[in-house]
Amino acid sequence: MKKYNFKNYYKRIQSAYDNRLNQFKPHIFKLTLLIMFFIFTFISLSVYLHPEGSRFSFHFFMEEGSISILSTTILITASFFSFASFLIAPSEGKYRKIFFLVVTFALTYLALDEVFHFHETIGDSLDHTGFLKIIFAKTAIRRWNDLIIILYGVVALPVVFFFLPTVIQFPYVAENFLIAFLFYVAHTAIDAVVEPPTTPSYIIEESAKLLTSTFLALGSFAGWKFLINSRTKNS
Repeated sequence: MKKYNFKNYYKRIQSAYDNRLNQFKPHIFKLTLLIMFFIFTFISLSVYLHPEGSRFSFHFFMEEGSISILSTTILITASFFSFASFLIAPSEGKYRKIFFLVVTFALTYLALDEVFHFHETIGDSLDHTGFLKIIFAKTAIRRWNDLIIILYGVVALPVVFFFLPTVIQFPYVAENFLIAFLFYVAHTAIDAVVEPPTTPSYIIEESAKLLTSTFLALGSFAGWKFLINSRTKNS
């Protein structure tokens, strides 16, 4: 039975991929390049434009720094596109609607976490109580703050597995989300392993976080754009 289910799952992915619009779209590629130019320019300015007497990583290790502010703004924008996709997705494609609703909630939570520091607050409380401290004695993970960030990714994996046949139906959504996940892994690895943090590690770690938010937004935009185009063709 397990083998049959896996084969059926693979066939659903293959069918979704075969039916999607795979043609190269220059405007999407140009938009991505333009946004990447803006992001790297912003990162460069954040390194060099800092208060007198502070480190180059000022805007990277400060939670109220420019990197966190832009990251939050991008996550809110991504959430808006996902919610708009949920609203306009055809009612007969229920998995599409559910997928975009789940993404909306996830992105909204991440944006709120950037503002209210949920994982830092919970992590600091668990560190203070010494809960399951053996984890940190046996692994490279240093504190609950880092472990909670890792758990975000662990929780996301089964959700991605479930919705993968749906996501692949949309050109550039899976691709952008995959790139976002790779930057998330880089951000989390640096945050969890590098001790003590250095100026370069702060800059690279928070830049990876910003790029994670950016590619999540690009993926959300790609899904919304696909649905808009589909509605236009069908009208």
